[in-house]
Amino acid sequence: MSIENNTTTETLALNPVELLVQDFQGRMASDETTMQDFQIKGWEVVWNQVQEAYRVSRLIILDDENKAFYKAALEKAGLKLPSGTANQWLPVTKLLFGKWNVLNSIFTPDRSAEKYANYFRYFELNGVPADEVVDTIRGAVHGDLRYLKAIEKMDREDNGVATKGFTPEAKLKAGLNRNAPDVFKIAKPALVDSSTEYGVLVFERDGDDIVIITSEELTKDAFEAKARKRGASLLSKVNDLGKDIALKLALGEKVAA
Repeated sequence: MSIENNTTTETLALNPVELLVQDFQGRMASDETTMQDFQIKGWEVVWNQVQEAYRVSRLIILDDENKAFYKAALEKAGLKLPSGTANQWLPVTKLLFGKWNVLNSIFTPDRSAEKYANYFRYFELNGVPADEVVDTIRGAVHGDLRYLKAIEKMDREDNGVATKGFTPEAKLKAGLNRNAPDVFKIAKPALVDSSTEYGVLVFERDGDDIVIITSEELTKDAFEAKARKRGASLLSKVNDLGKDIALKLALGEKVAA
């Protein structure tokens, strides 16, 4: 949904996207004043800020009604829309966490907040709903890292130098390729409902066999997020094997020995 412009003197010159930014920044400042015991409350406050920032960012950049307003807000702040395969979430995080001077003539991005763009890209590509961000952060583990550091690391690995130049669409196409050697087809187990289009099977290994204990339904977005992650893993072989060979692997084509 878009936000209707207010007509008060204070907000008359602001477009709907700028009003969203102003409202978010006001509530973020309020959060800082309530952070009395950082060890107990601090992380939860930060995680809730991340969740709210992601919700507002999605409203700004994914709502067609706000596209023109978003572009205008970026231009006013001296920021540019991302090009090619650049992280589309970076400009909006600069907008949300940057500050204007007292004369509203100079805008200064907060470089320390740019890592939010990594979080947001991870949430988008992994199909995390905006209202489940805090739970996702709380459960994030990657090696010795936890919480937001784990999410940032996973995002950088999935979208770093090894897969630079490949769009999310290319990663999805690679991840969904049924000709790849590690993809196989089986008859539908009885425990999978006939109406289920996407899902995962939960199993335990028993020697050379597996025992499937249940299935979990996935939304199309969540399924495609997993496919993109698989595609990114295939395409990340660029550095080790060379781009041509990596692309053949991703497309399931034969590679000369």
